[in-house]
Amino acid sequence: MDLKQFSDDVRKAREKRDRLRNELNELHQRAADRDFTPGEEQRWNETNIAYGRAETAYNEAAERREAAMLQAAVEGQNFDEPMGDPRKGGRGRQEAAYGRGGTSVRDQAHRVLDTYSHRSQDQLPDSGRSMLSDLLDRSEGKELDAVARYVAICGNEAYTRAIARLWVDPAHGAREWSAEELNAYRAAKQYQRDIGLYDSGAAGGYLAPIQLDASVLLTNDGVQDPIRKLARVFTTTGSEWRGVTSEGTTASFSAEGTEVGQDDFQFEQPTAFPERWSSFLVASIESIQDTAIRSEVSNAIADAVLNLHSEQFLYGRGHAFNEPQGLVDSLAGTAQDVPTVGASYAREDLVALVEALPPRWAGQGQLLGSNSILNLSREFGLLAGSTESSIVQEGNPPSVRGYGYNVHSSLPASDGPGETILVVGDFRNFYVVDRLGTVLETVQHVTGASGRPTGQRGFLAIGRTTSLAIAVRRQNARSGGDFSGASDANVVLMTHLSEDHQ
Repeated sequence: MDLKQFSDDVRKAREKRDRLRNELNELHQRAADRDFTPGEEQRWNETNIAYGRAETAYNEAAERREAAMLQAAVEGQNFDEPMGDPRKGGRGRQEAAYGRGGTSVRDQAHRVLDTYSHRSQDQLPDSGRSMLSDLLDRSEGKELDAVARYVAICGNEAYTRAIARLWVDPAHGAREWSAEELNAYRAAKQYQRDIGLYDSGAAGGYLAPIQLDASVLLTNDGVQDPIRKLARVFTTTGSEWRGVTSEGTTASFSAEGTEVGQDDFQFEQPTAFPERWSSFLVASIESIQDTAIRSEVSNAIADAVLNLHSEQFLYGRGHAFNEPQGLVDSLAGTAQDVPTVGASYAREDLVALVEALPPRWAGQGQLLGSNSILNLSREFGLLAGSTESSIVQEGNPPSVRGYGYNVHSSLPASDGPGETILVVGDFRNFYVVDRLGTVLETVQHVTGASGRPTGQRGFLAIGRTTSLAIAVRRQNARSGGDFSGASDANVVLMTHLSEDHQ
């Protein structure tokens, strides 16, 4: 594909259009306030018709170049090489690919996302479309190239049709591909290799279409997991994510004309490694033939994965164990723990917990607990002389002393010894990192204990995600305690029943 030729066509069409427009302007200026002479009027009419045709030709050339740039992105062409001589009006490929004016790869990818609002099938949830749109807007350079290619390839309707044929007939479905479907599948495999996602070769291992991708389907009514809502969620196209945080700086007043004070400031770079998860689903051949299997499989896998995430974002043991760094696990046994006063959870424990959060974090503070603990908190008696109708203020969500209470289905439903039952803090310093793209494999025949087929097919999904608590150590956050551990004592505190109260 010669992108230079497309750009040359646009340049020539633009030059012709501009020349004709200048001729029309000259005729206007020459006539000034008088009427056109018959000769001028004839020339005006002829030039105006030619200008309209030139404008149409320019728009068509620009659209062809736009489509060629998107195809080049899909095929993974390098945009670092020059496209034309800049002295002659040419532009570098990097500028052409990521430039402005509605002809960039970013704009093309946005248009692919927009098509999902018009599709009768294979709808993409608003949350997934919003996540990809935001990711496109904030990405630059190679990251933008990777994201735009993902959207263009995995959002291609031809690719969705190709994968659907494989699901119905893993052995021979590819033989029914059209040329368009074959090219779409080839582009996806090339992209998969370029970004280093799992590829098992001839046996399978293909990228999931966008609307089936578990890394995009982030909403699930069946799991009450508010961590994704409260935490900062990042999406990466690589195997490693590097963020930027800092301990903050200070500001000071000084007299006019005097040297400013030294306000120390230091960046830190937290690193996250999205961990591998997998989900295996079995469906009968009859159900595959009789149902809309694509949506059913994607919903079932998303449900299983989000249940897993709900558990691991709390209790995961970290990268050393190939798990996310869970919130509760990373804070257990540190100075953040606020043990209960008595042998069972009581009103004073809830008050002590929310009052222990330093003022710096209180403005964004949120509570995390199970629905059962919330109901138990509603039953607490009022303090003598209190004007509160209840310690829990009803709303959506309910709140305690101004902190929203977010129900998490994986936290304990009862107050057993040593259990972490409530967490409070500013969750903006808890990060969730997803790697874009889910790899699918189809098992043509599932076999039983005797090795004979069961009349079922298997669907294996593999993706990557992780979570981590960011260490932000500030001297003014707490009056005492060493908060230099793996996570930030100033961000999250939690209450649990002491082991001594068994």
